[in-house]
Order: sequence, then C-alpha cells, then structure tokens
Amino acid sequence: METVQVINGSITLPPPVINLIGDAGELTLFIEGDALVFKRLRLPRLSEIAARAPDDREMPLDEIVAEVHQYRRDKRHAHRR
Repeated sequence: METVQVINGSITLPPPVINLIGDAGELTLFIEGDALVFKRLRLPRLSEIAARAPDDREMPLDEIVAEVHQYRRDKRHAHRR
C-alpha cells in the first residue's frame, strides 16, 4: 500500500501507478463508504460493440460504418493523451 497526499485538491500518484495507467490515462472514481476506488477506463472491444446490435434485424451498413468510425476516433483520441 502506498500513501498519497492531496494538495490543493490534486492527488499525486506514485510512479508504479503512473506506469500502470500512463501519464494521460483516464480513470473513473467510485466511492464505497470511506474508500475511494479508481478504475482505468478502456475502449470497448469491437466484439462488445457488435454485441449491442439488435438481434431482431440486420444492422444497416451505414450504421456499421458509423460505429467503426466512432471507435477509431475514440481510439485515436485516447492515444493522443
């Protein structure tokens, strides 16, 4: 366990944590009682996106193309941070 300090509302993470998430990664915060739980955010896999498609109809090609383009934009944006 590592101790961190909060200075002016900012938390400085120890180097092993920064190595894990990267210096520009995104985290989400959960509050459970008196515990703060941070989780790394990640882009969904293409298979997870495909699973969101309705089972009762085929997805039109333009919707598939839009999903793929959005995925690529999100992925490219995530790597620039």
